[in-house]
Amino acid sequence: LHLSDRNSWGSSAEMLKAFHNLGKDAPKVHLFGHLHEQRGIYRRDPYSGKLYGRVEYESAPGVFTPTKEPPTDYPPTFQIIANTAMANNYKIENVEHKKLVGGPR
Repeated sequence: LHLSDRNSWGSSAEMLKAFHNLGKDAPKVHLFGHLHEQRGIYRRDPYSGKLYGRVEYESAPGVFTPTKEPPTDYPPTFQIIANTAMANNYKIENVEHKKLVGGPR
C-alpha cells in the first residue's frame, strides 16, 4: 500500500474520490502492485469495520519495515486491500538484474 502522491494512500486521490462517490457500488477488493519489495494485505473485520493486516517494504536485504496503516476514511466497501510487489529493487539488493519477487511474507 503505497503513498502515490503527497495526500493519498494506496491510490491516487482522484481514484479514491471516485470510489467514495460510488457508495455501496464501489469495489469490494482493491488490488495493486509495485515494482519493488513493498507488499502485504489488509482485511476488513466484518463486525468492527476496522482494517487489519500489514504491508512491509524491504528497505535493505532482510530488513522489513512496515508502512503506515490505511486512513480511517479509506473506502468502507473495500473488504480486502492487497499490494503485490512485481519485481525486486535490484539496486538495494546489489544484484545485476531485476527478478520477480517471491511469495508472500
